[in-house]
Amino acid sequence: MAKSLKQASMFGHTEVSYRTLPDKPSTVVVFVSGGIDSAATALWARQQYPNAPITVFHNYLEGMDWPHTDSTIMHLAEHINAQHVVYAQAVYALTGEKTPSGCNATTLRRLHIVRDDQQWHGAAVAQDESEMLTLLDFAQRARNGQPPTKKIRYCTSYQKASPANRWLQENKEALGTSAIILSGERAAESPGRSMLVPTEMRFEAKTGWNCLWHRPILDLKWHEVVGMTVQANPLLIHPGYFIQGETLAAMLDPERCERGRARLSCMRCIFSRQEHIETARQNAPEIMAPADAAIAAYEASTGYTWRQRDAPLRARTA
Repeated sequence: MAKSLKQASMFGHTEVSYRTLPDKPSTVVVFVSGGIDSAATALWARQQYPNAPITVFHNYLEGMDWPHTDSTIMHLAEHINAQHVVYAQAVYALTGEKTPSGCNATTLRRLHIVRDDQQWHGAAVAQDESEMLTLLDFAQRARNGQPPTKKIRYCTSYQKASPANRWLQENKEALGTSAIILSGERAAESPGRSMLVPTEMRFEAKTGWNCLWHRPILDLKWHEVVGMTVQANPLLIHPGYFIQGETLAAMLDPERCERGRARLSCMRCIFSRQEHIETARQNAPEIMAPADAAIAAYEASTGYTWRQRDAPLRARTA
């Protein structure tokens, strides 16, 4: 019998109090970044649903994805025998209007498919000057130069959540009537994620299509998901962790603080610690140099600091 899971979130105007995971979902969609948490989520998916078709979905971030992310995800897809692999890149365009906060309004014009199963199509190419292909370009042109912050993480909402929603809606018929989507958030990561619920409904009020969204590793610690991944296949651990100075022993340490770990998926996440950035520069200068140059150009043109642990660039240079 399927497991009943309590949750108390709202979607649209429909309150969902109890949901049951389907015994035989029509499709399981796993959102993956290349990091440990999404790897453990995908492993759970195959263990929970040994015969279900699984689609691995990755939000591709041009200029921010580690070069190892593709091979790591493809190892994962092969390990769980995924039916489909999809990388989608969000392409936004300026509308010419202003938002209530004074930013430049945008629209998600299209999803560019970077990878579809075994076929690599490459990053998107702008069709006109209004289109924005990278997060840094979006920050400069749509957000008046302002970077994402802890309070306003538009990098996640615009580059991951919105395009994932679009893809799910566009493919709802192929996914079937009992699809379930999985993501790898964990409550221990942050106060915000500690408020998440294990299971909620997606799109019920908006489109009438019932799609469950489940977070199977919500109650796990980092060392536990690392252990799951190592036990399955060490190749599923993204090399970016080690490039930033992590060791397997430290990652498996049950006393390890959640807040001090290296971050994936963006090479230059706004929350990256300086010691991890510096270590990555030493270990892989050929990888970090292009990302550093792009960040430096952004900071020089906007006066803002990308890494949110630093003091604002304007304050430091005044």
